[in-house]
Amino acid sequence: MTLAWTDRRRDRLLAVLAAAFGAGYITAARGIEDSLLSDAVGAGGVPQGVGVAMLLAALALFAKSFLGAPATQPPAEAEAEPWREAARRTGGLVLILLGYGLLLPWLGYPLTVSLLVLASGWLAGAPPKLPLLLCAAVCGPALWAMFDWALQVRMPAGSLWS
Repeated sequence: MTLAWTDRRRDRLLAVLAAAFGAGYITAARGIEDSLLSDAVGAGGVPQGVGVAMLLAALALFAKSFLGAPATQPPAEAEAEPWREAARRTGGLVLILLGYGLLLPWLGYPLTVSLLVLASGWLAGAPPKLPLLLCAAVCGPALWAMFDWALQVRMPAGSLWS
């Protein structure tokens, strides 16, 4: 007897793995020691929040896998196509992130983040029209302002401009 991998079973497996990773992430974040310069949140506050968000997303995915009508099992040859598309998008995202890392020192944070948002949105299927262009144009400067001005975390300006 073979166990058919339906979308529901895949979602449940992913949810369990994500929950385990999130729990490990929280545990590791709690081990981060605070320095004398730490604020009330501490050095591990944000990583713990990320771990909690991952746990909540895993719980939501697990619960979602039980809702709705069961899907019919696709033929075996039809299963290869979604995996190819996922591999293509994953490879594309890796290339985008490598480009981000290479361009960041030269172009600076605001422009590089805008390019990252633009390329990621296009890769995800958003058409290169006004909404995507506006989102990309706003995200880089807005995130730079949040980090640089509001949080006092200096972000690189880029060697091309200085």
